[in-house]
Amino acid sequence: MTRAPGSFPFGVTTVTVTANDGRGNSSPQCSFTVTVRTPQQQTTLLKTQVQALVTAGALAPNQGAGLTDKLNETITKLNQGQKGAACNQLSSFIAQVNALIGGNALTSAQGQALISAANNVKANIGC
Repeated sequence: MTRAPGSFPFGVTTVTVTANDGRGNSSPQCSFTVTVRTPQQQTTLLKTQVQALVTAGALAPNQGAGLTDKLNETITKLNQGQKGAACNQLSSFIAQVNALIGGNALTSAQGQALISAANNVKANIGC
């Protein structure tokens, strides 16, 4: 299979490669798998990160619930094909994380990890 970088479909793809040099030498074939998660799967992983922060005591349960509600709504909107509404939910999630950083509920590093993950989802759905 020949694919341009970044063009793998959602799901698991097995990639087989062989290296060739200018003198006609070839390496043995090597295979590996690439897993590309759907935006819904990525959002579910983000929910797991939020829950881990609640479990660790970095976030109060109500703070975690507020973030999780936005992520659940993101998944619902994606499942309904409403990408714009999903983008809005992710933007609200990011704004809430920024507020939690500003209020010292989250460290900058903890918050930035959540924001980066949410921005990756936004990029994948074309926000």
